[in-house]
Amino acid sequence: MRSEQARVREIVDQLRGLGYPIVQTEVRVPGAVRLETDVLAWGANETGEIVPRLAIEMKHGLRPEGALPQLAQVRAALGTVEHYVQTDEGWFQAGHGLRTLQPVEGPPAHSGRLGGELKSVELVTELLLQQVWWRANRDRNGQLSGSVLRAFVEAPSDDSHPSSIETVSGDVVAVDPSVLWRARRAVLADLAERDRSASFYVSPPAVSTAIGSLVGERLDGTVVDPFCGSGSFLWMLQERAAREGRMIEAIGRDIDLNVIRAASLIGETAPTRITFETGDAFRDALPEADVIVTAPPMGLRLGTPYELQNGTSTRLADVAAVDVSLRALKPGGRAVFQIAPGMTFQAAAEAYREYLANEYRVAALIACPSGSAYGTPIQTVLMVVDKLPAGETFVAQLSDDWRTQLARGGPAMVAALSHIDDPGTGAR
Repeated sequence: MRSEQARVREIVDQLRGLGYPIVQTEVRVPGAVRLETDVLAWGANETGEIVPRLAIEMKHGLRPEGALPQLAQVRAALGTVEHYVQTDEGWFQAGHGLRTLQPVEGPPAHSGRLGGELKSVELVTELLLQQVWWRANRDRNGQLSGSVLRAFVEAPSDDSHPSSIETVSGDVVAVDPSVLWRARRAVLADLAERDRSASFYVSPPAVSTAIGSLVGERLDGTVVDPFCGSGSFLWMLQERAAREGRMIEAIGRDIDLNVIRAASLIGETAPTRITFETGDAFRDALPEADVIVTAPPMGLRLGTPYELQNGTSTRLADVAAVDVSLRALKPGGRAVFQIAPGMTFQAAAEAYREYLANEYRVAALIACPSGSAYGTPIQTVLMVVDKLPAGETFVAQLSDDWRTQLARGGPAMVAALSHIDDPGTGAR
């Protein structure tokens, strides 16, 4: 008797031969506890979107009717069109109401349009994650210097169709460009939560959204992130600019070539362009910027002292990063930082804090709890600095509901923007 694995492989091969562009096995059913469907085949509908078409349950030594309730759950969650049960006795097709079964020779050939594109961000994200983890685990087993970030960058696609992905099973399928752009960003966020090697290059979406909002009415002109990682802040600002009809030029810089490759890969199918470049912000001059958004390296000490604008020097990378950024800021410009809290109280940064308070407008200091940065349990601070005369500072200490507080329209965000963009302070 054939093993169940052999039966599954045979069904998968059969469905591919029938023209289904994606065939998955053991697919989790959304909204159902510990429920998987054995085989799920995807096909293009009449509009050219690749959608779940065919669900198959396998039963061994059991009545095929026992699969009908499970198929009903699959249809409710995924919207599958046709449903089959495969047993030792052969194939059965479920009726439209999923209450009866009729013997059939097997599943039909794919009857949808040829080609087609994936337009589900959730599905593309899941397929990309499978590919990245498969490649990362393969590299580790092969004793290569593999990482999830490297696996993300090297995940293959079809050169003839840049907006495409290859699944773990070898299926190459086209993806709507904007969907692929969003899915790749979601993949990096997922990887950052699970793997420390990727956590330093991605910011939680709630933080990226908050940074984008805190730019306020200054969103215009040249926007620079000197420590951009995968570009989390810049992508969020590009989305906001497009939504509000603003025109910006976005530039991201990072010292890590692999990170820049990851950011550039995301940008391949982005609706708008961001320039990503490799460079050391502590050594190479930054372009003049109307806006700077960045999360400098936390807890890093520089190899050589950096001379600050106030004439003192420091080895604290986060203090130096703030100074580097503010040097590049145009008069009247705004910088929004996510920094470690040490800069707000450490004795080594006291002289520079006093300099900032006297020479710049430190418009806001918003303390966020642990979880506001991937890869570290420490709290962080969102700091808004305008290149304007000194003024009062909005201060907030947020707790576990920080995501809600900092969301667009959230209470803390509304209060912060009311202060930092107050016309009476010189803000535009």
